[in-house]
Amino acid sequence: MSPELRHWRPAPSEWCALEVVGHLIETDLRAFLNRVIAVRQEPGVLFERWDPDLVEASRCDHEREAETLLDEFAKVRALGVGVIRELAAEDLVLSGMHPDVGPLTIGNLLAEWVAHDRAHIAQIGMIVRAAMLTGMDAATEFGHCEEVQVWLDQRNRSS
Repeated sequence: MSPELRHWRPAPSEWCALEVVGHLIETDLRAFLNRVIAVRQEPGVLFERWDPDLVEASRCDHEREAETLLDEFAKVRALGVGVIRELAAEDLVLSGMHPDVGPLTIGNLLAEWVAHDRAHIAQIGMIVRAAMLTGMDAATEFGHCEEVQVWLDQRNRSS
């Protein structure tokens, strides 16, 4: 990805690709890894709330180098994989309490971790595809561009 594309925002209030990676780092730490550890140590624990937009704004990932962010992500993810490898089957039913959605088991957290990753990887893909629309001219008539244009229009309507 070019440096320009790494910083490109599909709408003023949307994250750029670098900020999505920063969000994945913070979510690994705050929403998944720490909660899995907390539930194993204290089943029934109340999870802390956090504001992803506020955290991302404070990280200033749009000002960071992609390689630095990817290195940080790799280290944090390796920690998470290590914790997951230590889980036993009986750990998957242990639960904590999310203040907004209620009880979540470790199994629920692991499933959400995968779904969350997939959603944000898709988001980065859409950012790249949307940024390419301006250079496609008549090629935008091909069917694979419609969903990207709809996605981009939705973001710009809500900004």
